[in-house]
Amino acid sequence: VLVNGLSQGTTTVASGAWTKTGITALTAGQSVTATALATGKCVSSASTAVPVSAITSVPTVTSPICAGATSVSGTSTEANGTTITVLVDGSSVGTTTVTSGAWTKSGLTALTAGQLVTATAQASLKCISSVSTAVTVWAITTVPTVTSPICAGATSVSGTSTEAAGTTITVFVNGSSQGTTTVTSGAWTKTGLAALTAGQSVTATAQASGNCVRPRKSTRLNTSH
Repeated sequence: VLVNGLSQGTTTVASGAWTKTGITALTAGQSVTATALATGKCVSSASTAVPVSAITSVPTVTSPICAGATSVSGTSTEANGTTITVLVDGSSVGTTTVTSGAWTKSGLTALTAGQLVTATAQASLKCISSVSTAVTVWAITTVPTVTSPICAGATSVSGTSTEAAGTTITVFVNGSSQGTTTVTSGAWTKTGLAALTAGQSVTATAQASGNCVRPRKSTRLNTSH
């Protein structure tokens, strides 16, 4: 075996194949060739050269990924057209390509909490990358409730949640966030609001640690006179 024309030692054929180990780590752009010498024969010409390819940069998978998602996205520093293979729990679920440094794989079977999503990349004329850092699919936090009635002039609202203590509750008035509070013993209260007026609508979302926010707010409630 020769690297850039210099011998790296010998090995032998077994069942039509050969492997040469113990070579100094090869670098992109080097050229590998080989010759063969069978018993009672002259040495062959050098084989067709095989260039050593660079290794494709590892892609990233965007987090969080929420249970029920049927697509995942990420980024890559490689060129447009680089092939991204997406894996769920280590099994390929298909490929997509890089465009302007980003990629999305759609059409997946709905993901479930606890699954692990990874990806590999392979750019043109490069070797496949290592597997990306895994992203765990998050469960979706249970929708909180907002306690009714809420009276005009109120500067605080309360509710309940079945999630753990410390779960973050975000309160909205007419769709605009008014800040957050946390769950304690299954209940929550958000104080310091501007005095509410009749007809306003109060909603809330919850996000437990390691979970996604459910993509809809709790039951809409109108403030009362």
